[in-house]
Amino acid sequence: MTLLLDVDRALLDKDAGVLAELRPYLLRHNLAPDDDELLCRFDEEEAKARSGRPLPYRKVLRQTMRGFGFVYQFPHTDVEIRALEQSVARWPIYPEVPDALRRLKAAHRLIALTSLDIDLFAPLAVRLGDPFAAVVTPADAGAYPPSIRYIKTVIDRAGEGATLVAGSRYELLAPARTAGLAAILVERTPLDAEGLPPIFADQTFPDLFTLCDYLGA
Repeated sequence: MTLLLDVDRALLDKDAGVLAELRPYLLRHNLAPDDDELLCRFDEEEAKARSGRPLPYRKVLRQTMRGFGFVYQFPHTDVEIRALEQSVARWPIYPEVPDALRRLKAAHRLIALTSLDIDLFAPLAVRLGDPFAAVVTPADAGAYPPSIRYIKTVIDRAGEGATLVAGSRYELLAPARTAGLAAILVERTPLDAEGLPPIFADQTFPDLFTLCDYLGA
């Protein structure tokens, strides 16, 4: 089986990585929004930077940092603007992931799906044990997820019978289901989706070890 792994959300704790960089950045400007506000603002600014003509993710993160300065009305240095992109290599990996990937690689073909530029992804791939047969980035598709164009590129690369392993309901799972892909959701913290349209995976697991057990890996 070919497994399409959502690197940014199923393997990496992206939120923790973003918070670790943004908290001290904002504290230097005497600002201390709570984590929910900070992540919500990050998601909004990142989405703005990813809309329209696709930029390299490195530039998306720079635009995101500039957005924080605009929203909270403070000037920032070039070093601060580049700080978030430089933190990507340090983003935390969920504890069970390296061992789980070794188990999955022994029985399945693994393809990495990521919004990162390939040069930003490379050091993370090493930390993950470099188990991937291929990687699909927005540069390959000319679009960021949740664009259906990105998912169609993934399907073209993966071939028939691939299964998505998503780490969030909307960025990859929603367009994958629209395209008819089989999908598994690794949902570490159940989402309060009240008021949002339901998006169902074929199976939902709390972590990758549970997925390994289910697949007999």
